Amino acid sequence: MNKYFRHRRLRHESLEGRRLLAADLLHNFLEPADVNDDRVVSAVDALVVVNHLNAGGGDIEGTADSPKIDVNGDASVTPLDALQVINKLNRPAVPKSEAWLETPDGTRARVELEINNGRVEFSIKLIGATPGSQLPVFVNGTPVAELQTDSAGRGKMELDGQGTDAALLDALTASPALDIVIGDLAEAQVASPAVRSDDGGVS
Repeated sequence: MNKYFRHRRLRHESLEGRRLLAADLLHNFLEPADVNDDRVVSAVDALVVVNHLNAGGGDIEGTADSPKIDVNGDASVTPLDALQVINKLNRPAVPKSEAWLETPDGTRARVELEINNGRVEFSIKLIGATPGSQLPVFVNGTPVAELQTDSAGRGKMELDGQGTDAALLDALTASPALDIVIGDLAEAQVASPAVRSDDGGVS
């Protein structure tokens, strides 16, 4: 399996710090194509965008309960937003596990583990955390990275391979379940896509 990671490596990404604008309320940072924020990407998500455009489009004032119709995060709603949902639905299915987390104080996170063309991809997105914090990420007790949040309390990290610890990469697909810990905020268990049953996956 190591050949798939020869030119990739673990990294964390610090998102651009800025104030939380109204447009942020119309974009689903954790899963952009999940327009109705039900944790599933379906044709309904594209339909929500299309209905908005057919009703005349235009800007709307976002609230916490608004549909997240700005799929590409460019602060406008256009046919491209619906197209991005459709394109995601049309992509070939790949083995994937994910977990969604929410803490009592409103911090939300999405953990995703995917095997795509033999390459393992592991990512965490988080919103609502303390701005400017650094959160260590552990997989089965092994520290793998630090997730840094921006001034809006959002953070993102990806395990995408180059120079990565081969033992950790093997563990991502060899272990039946992975214990993911994000600082002192959240803990989740994610089933490995390589070993889960067809009807299993996320706990």
